[in-house]
Parts: sequence; C-alpha cells; structure tokens
Amino acid sequence: MERLIIAVGLNENVTRDQNPNVPITPAEIAADIAECVDAGASIIHVHCRNPVTGEPIMDDPDGYLELFRTVHAEVDALVYPTYPNGETVDRYKHVKALMEDPASGLEIAPIIAGSADLTPPLEYARAAGNAGSSCRTTSWSPAACAR
Repeated sequence: MERLIIAVGLNENVTRDQNPNVPITPAEIAADIAECVDAGASIIHVHCRNPVTGEPIMDDPDGYLELFRTVHAEVDALVYPTYPNGETVDRYKHVKALMEDPASGLEIAPIIAGSADLTPPLEYARAAGNAGSSCRTTSWSPAACAR
C-alpha cells in the first residue's frame, strides 16, 4: 500500500446539540484521538473546550495545557491546536505555553506569519460557499479578510 496521511479535525466548533458524540472534556478528546490513531489517523487538529458549557476555547494556555497533557499521557499522536483569528499579540499564547511544556507532547503547531496571502479574495470565498462549493482555503491571513 502507498503511504497515506490521514488528517482529522476532531471536534471543531460542533456542539453536542449538533452531534451528541462530539468530545468535550480532555479525557473524551484523548479517547477519541486514541481511536482515530488506532484507525490509521496520522495527524489530529483539536479545539480545547470548556468542560461545563462545551464552548470552544481558542487560546487559553491553561485549558490547552490540561488537554495536551491528558492526550499525551494516553496516546502517541501528532496533535495540533487551533488558534483564534485576528492580529493580536496574544494570538499564539496557548501555542507558546505548549511549546514550553515538555509534558504537553506538542510536536507541531499552526503558525500563520502573514507574509504570504495564499487565500482567494474574500468575495470569491464567500461566493464559493454560497454556491454550495465544498472548496476550503488552505491558509488564512488577516489581509484576506480585510478585502
């Protein structure tokens, strides 16, 4: 068999109302990641969640540290966090915290430097979405959304 990379967007911004099986707590997320890896997944993208409300947490260092420590203790997997949109100094504060903590097991992370705008103009992206296209951009920059 040829080599294959399977990437999983584990819990994104889906709510339990939309899917009662979406993992919310660090233990649930770790268990689902283990199942995905056992099924052949190569890389996993996760959103930290508020364990009480289920709301996505985009950049909370403590939440991501708890999540990644839990995952790393349960399964050996390439896992990377989400990050909030915007041009703020704190945009990657959770990634920095994960990088500085060996117990988190962070090996890869998203970084959008903003030096290249590879996305189509926002109006084209909106038109594709409105036309029912399944096209997704592969990168994002603040400049693309400012158009």
